[in-house]
Formats: sequence, structure tokens, C-alpha cells
Amino acid sequence: MRFAKELTLVAVALLVAAMSVFAAPGTPDGATLTIGPGETYTGGATAATGVNASGGNFTYLNATAPLQTDNWQIFYGSVSGNLVLQDASSNAAYTWSPDNTVTGHIFFSNESTVAWPTLDGLDSNVAQLQQENNQLGLGAASDNITETFSAAPAHPVINFTGHAAGIASGATWAVQTNNESAQADWDTALTYTASAVVYVGFINQSGKTSFNGETVDYQVMVPTSNGGVRQYWVFLAIE
Repeated sequence: MRFAKELTLVAVALLVAAMSVFAAPGTPDGATLTIGPGETYTGGATAATGVNASGGNFTYLNATAPLQTDNWQIFYGSVSGNLVLQDASSNAAYTWSPDNTVTGHIFFSNESTVAWPTLDGLDSNVAQLQQENNQLGLGAASDNITETFSAAPAHPVINFTGHAAGIASGATWAVQTNNESAQADWDTALTYTASAVVYVGFINQSGKTSFNGETVDYQVMVPTSNGGVRQYWVFLAIE
């Protein structure tokens, strides 16, 4: 694959806030974002290893180094919700202090509107994965979506108001990214509708650590457009 295990992906910290909190995860709402600075690995951070050369010797020598991918992005950060009493048009009669103990899902969609009741898992739909690869120009890349996501991770259930069936654990392809101990601890699931591809992260409030040791509520990995930029719209379904 194109990227090594010791790779540090491009990362951006997001503070995400929702406009309302429901008794159960509601239909996903657009999120208000506070976007932190991005960073990426550009090389030069790993010290070189010395080796002795002796006259007349022949020495087999393996050498490895990180090779940074430019096809993937990590988003991570905290999630909170404003507990409100509001009508169907989002007119708030009363707002309480922000709630920092929410759970649920964070969604990164390639479209600004999503038909949430029709959101579906991929199951064994490799053709849908390949369509996403082709749309992003990643079809021939060694770190494309089919080489990164798999049907193996038993991701948590995806369930929210307005989606009667939910998406069961293991019903779609997913990838697991590392915490600070290099353990696969954070799930990103790939879902879709007829017009949108939606990457789903799972909000955790139990003090899990991100890849860099920060305590965060979520960590999601999404593809970019073959080394370029892809815009995502962020939604929350929280309780």
C-alpha cells in the first residue's frame, strides 16, 4: 500500500456543536464548526541510523521510511449540543447551557443535502466502492478506498430518528484508525444514498484518545480528491 504503518495523516481538529439535543439521536442536523489549524507530515522528523562499512564485506541491508499519503484526511475533535426548546422552524423559546456529554454520530457527506431515510450500508456492494474510487480519481492508487476500507470491522450500529431500520453492526464497509497506543480504536463507516456518499464517525464521551494522545469525542478518516481538495458537509445526530 502507498502509506506506511508509521504514517501520520493530515489532521484537522474540529470543535463541533449541534443546534439541538433530542431524547434519542434525532434526524441529522447541520453542525456549527470551529476549525482548528491543519498539519501534515513533510519528512525530516525521523533521525537517520548509522551503519558501519568494512572493507571486503557484503551486507544485506533493508531500509524503510514513512511515505505520506495525499489521498486521506483525518478529522478529530470534540462534540457538544445546545439543549433547546424550539419549534419546527428552529425558533428557540429557551436555550440551556451547552451539553458536553452527548453521544451519537457525526457525518461527513459529499453533498450538502442527504435523503437520510434512504441512507444505506454497502454490505458487499464493491461496485459502489469502486464508483467512489473513480469519482475521486483513486482507482489505480495503492491506498484507494477498496484497499483501505473492508467489510471486516464490526462498526457500531448507525441509528437515528427518521431511519426506521438503522444500519446494523458490520452491515457496511469501515476502517479503524489508531489511538495514541497504535491500537485500532476509532471506526469510520462508509454509507450512501442515491446521490450522496456519507462517512460516519461514532461519538464517544468515555475519554478515548486520538492518534496524537489528545482526549477527543470522535476521529474520522475520509478520502480527498486524488491529492487535491474535496468538500464535505458535516452533520450530527446526537442525544
